[in-house]
Amino acid sequence: MRENEASFRTMMDTAPVMIWMSDTTRLCTFFNKPWLDFTGRTLEQEIGNGWAEGVHPDDFERCLSVYVSSFDARKDFTMEYRLRRRDGVYRWILDTGVPQEDVDGTFLGYVGSCVDITDRRQAEEKFRSALEFLPIALLMIDQHGRIVLANEQTERLFGYRRDELSGQPATMLVSQLRSDNESTPEPEISRMAHASIVAAPRDLFARARMEPSSRSRSAARRFDSKMKRPCSRLSSTERSGMNCTETGRNWPI
Repeated sequence: MRENEASFRTMMDTAPVMIWMSDTTRLCTFFNKPWLDFTGRTLEQEIGNGWAEGVHPDDFERCLSVYVSSFDARKDFTMEYRLRRRDGVYRWILDTGVPQEDVDGTFLGYVGSCVDITDRRQAEEKFRSALEFLPIALLMIDQHGRIVLANEQTERLFGYRRDELSGQPATMLVSQLRSDNESTPEPEISRMAHASIVAAPRDLFARARMEPSSRSRSAARRFDSKMKRPCSRLSSTERSGMNCTETGRNWPI
């Protein structure tokens, strides 16, 4: 038994990530050496709820909510929060937790791993800032085709706020897209929206989203325009259902 425990601790302490474990009461019972080296605190200081003392005050409530709700539901979770490093600097951490069970399916608690993603977040922020200075609309989509990033020009072009676009499938914008010569079929545009690689540049235009009131006014104007046109200029579809008479000539219904 002692040999197994020693082997377990050696494996945990040599892992390239920070690892924590909790019991069935949500209290943490173990932190590996990379975690303790990062925080500069002892295991005794971190176990229980001690680790939470290092979480940034602005992230604490959200962090606690994700942990408790996931724990009660016995489901995996992933969250990002700032954790104080041993030098007092807060670093962004990506924390992934999964429930643990024994061979009989009895719940044992959670085990989690953490990595420092500060450099990645800073690079993403610089990238976002750069996008705002571009004079074109740009979208970033994930591997599932959902929008994860949109710049200000995209908001102006399509008429959606960024919070409305975030997490939505990129295909929601396909109906508003058309090519410069309108020769690109919708399936092709849809394929471009699903593509996970950057294709050759294409000139695309978009129709801004119309609010219901604007749409209604537009439909009314089109209807009124048709009613003012001579019957001879109406299509057969438009004449269908109308008793249309022009200069004494009856059009078939």
